[in-house]
Amino acid sequence: PKEEELQEATKVIDSVMNEVKSNQEIMGMSGEDVEQLDSIITEKSSERYDSRRSGNVLGTSFSYKESKIDSMLENGVPEKEIYIAMGMKEDAGAFQQKFFSQLLKFHKERGLGAIYQTFIDSIPITLFFLLPIFGLLLKLFFYKKGRYAHHLVFSFYFFSFLFTVLSIDLIINRFIDIPDFLDWLLALSTFFYFFIGVKRYYGQGWILSYIKSSAVSLFFSFAVLIAAIGLGVFAFMYY
Repeated sequence: PKEEELQEATKVIDSVMNEVKSNQEIMGMSGEDVEQLDSIITEKSSERYDSRRSGNVLGTSFSYKESKIDSMLENGVPEKEIYIAMGMKEDAGAFQQKFFSQLLKFHKERGLGAIYQTFIDSIPITLFFLLPIFGLLLKLFFYKKGRYAHHLVFSFYFFSFLFTVLSIDLIINRFIDIPDFLDWLLALSTFFYFFIGVKRYYGQGWILSYIKSSAVSLFFSFAVLIAAIGLGVFAFMYY
């Protein structure tokens, strides 16, 4: 999109400059004035569309102009020098060097496809690690309802349903872009499944089951958020 915008802007500038050149005598401009005006407009236009990337990830800061990095790549500059131009310190450790290596790779490919695919592929493994955390939360809220293994059994059945719903949603969205409200309905269905499951599995009243289900879901959402951030970093570092 930025390349298309730059092309459109260039066409407009060329059209304007052609009009200026055609009427420079009427406007009282010399050839040198026209060239200077053309140079200024072109320079300002390039600066407008020369994107700067900057940010901070886990304490690692980066900041660079895309055009500068592109120029360094075209001229065959060593990658370590490019990393430094992107913001890496000369005494950077292994993690930072890996980070800037991936950042340069991302800059070259100009896309999120590979990162997204790595993120999606890692979800089943992430759910596997989240399962015992979910079981621990159930143990805390239903501590009189059996041993930890008892709660893990329920967690396994619920996560099986969760994984099935997530898989169906991803498969459908791969072929058909379903409306957002349907995605939210699918997500909401997992809570109602959990709520009814808690009511039947632990045999408590509807109100108490709803309160505990909501509390477990709330605390578990924080664990999911942390896991999602960690998964995003992992996907970027190892895609």
